[in-house]
Amino acid sequence: MSSNGLEKTLAGQAVCAGLAGIFQVYSGGIALDCVKTRLQAGKNFSQSLWGVTLNNVTPAQLSQKYQAVSGKGGVVSRVHMLMRSSLYAGHRITAIGRFPYLFLNLGTYQQADGFLTNQRGFYAQKTTSEEIFCILSAAVISSISITATECPKVLDQIGDPKAPRNTISGVVKKHGLPRLFQGYDATLCREFLFGVALLGSPALSRFLAEEFVQPNKETNMFADFLDGKELLVVSLGMGMCTGFITNGPDQLKTNIQRGLFKHVGEAIKYQHANAGISALYGRAAVIRGLYVGHGVLSLNFARDKVEKFIHNC
Repeated sequence: MSSNGLEKTLAGQAVCAGLAGIFQVYSGGIALDCVKTRLQAGKNFSQSLWGVTLNNVTPAQLSQKYQAVSGKGGVVSRVHMLMRSSLYAGHRITAIGRFPYLFLNLGTYQQADGFLTNQRGFYAQKTTSEEIFCILSAAVISSISITATECPKVLDQIGDPKAPRNTISGVVKKHGLPRLFQGYDATLCREFLFGVALLGSPALSRFLAEEFVQPNKETNMFADFLDGKELLVVSLGMGMCTGFITNGPDQLKTNIQRGLFKHVGEAIKYQHANAGISALYGRAAVIRGLYVGHGVLSLNFARDKVEKFIHNC
């Protein structure tokens, strides 16, 4: 039975976005995000991975203490610590928030693209400036949703793993509604560049397939390897590069949402006067590169599979 293009409608986009977002969160994305956020908050890599909250305590000291109390070996103690490190902190609000965020992102992009198509005609090719307009439109709208959901997520990831989980309503009740959207400006900067990778990778993968893979797959080993994998390779590559580049605004956003600053201008001024802008591109940027690469790969993979399933129903 034909879906009549359901996967291209807002309803179809909602299904694709929701399932793709949940897949991305629980296939390891939230753990990478948690380590990245803790690094951005000033913890070292070891503290970020093992969930150590005290700056004067090392994971090795905790492991030795656990071994002395429990009588277990070093490997068992480390596994126990990893299980208690709360790497999946904020997973519930993130999974729930992925649906409205991706629905608004993909849906706004689709609506902007449809608007431009009606203006220029169906068969006219989209220009670069029109593509930027579509991506920017998607970023402006979807950043509202993700700023609100990431505020309690950030507070959970950098806080005490034993403390009660933060929620959107809890942040509003405790700090007020404006606090929930504090960091929107930094989020918008990040989301526009992320949109280039997420929304631009399918078009680039088609270009790669048509211009390089198909003409050369019989004679070129690399082209033969890429055949059928174009979307996955492009998504991973663009995602990792974009993730590293966007760590700057993302780290500023993290510190704004922690309550250290009120807006991105204030955060940039402090960063420049103290650690310097280059400090935004350390280990946290590397982990974010892996996180976004994983995210774009997971989202495009899941979305592609769901769209094909809906189309074939």
